Amino acid sequence: MRASVAGGPLTDGVGSTVWNFVEYDPVLRATDPATVAVSYQQPTFALSGFAVGESELLGTAAVTDEQFSAGRVVLFASDPNFRAFTDGTQKILRNAVLGADPATAATSTAAARTAAAASAQQVADLGGDLLVTVRPAVADRAAALLSSYGLTATRSTVAAGTRLRVAGFGSTDHNPVSRDLVRDLHGLGSGVVAVRLP
Repeated sequence: MRASVAGGPLTDGVGSTVWNFVEYDPVLRATDPATVAVSYQQPTFALSGFAVGESELLGTAAVTDEQFSAGRVVLFASDPNFRAFTDGTQKILRNAVLGADPATAATSTAAARTAAAASAQQVADLGGDLLVTVRPAVADRAAALLSSYGLTATRSTVAAGTRLRVAGFGSTDHNPVSRDLVRDLHGLGSGVVAVRLP
């Protein structure tokens, strides 16, 4: 994904755009637009890789920088150092840790901070979860397949169709069903949009 940079101390030395990798990461919607340091903007920001439902990111924040008490909070919507190849977001991470404090004049209100903190509590940690996104037509078959492996999945509707989430699946390396499960999901054909093994 290509994200547009707003400018300021957090983005010093970065340029007008940065590249980052997005994979089932949370969508970051800032309560105060003044805190957005990097965002997904038009005309095109999804440039390579498998992309379904990427329009959900349009106009949202990739990085926010908000003053809080005597310091600041910098939030990244995705891993800024993914496999050490996203050098633009690596620079932003470096600036967040070692750079100057922007000390912006526009500070968030207490109500906005409270709302942001409440929203942050609702963000799901998908780190150890198995995620399977399928077209609605095969959702029941995919759920039955997961169940045949003794896995219980919760369903949610996403832009690409139906997401089946198996919480606490654990590391693929330590779960012997991973290889066979992916093979069996492949049997559902084009109904499978994406599979994410932790």
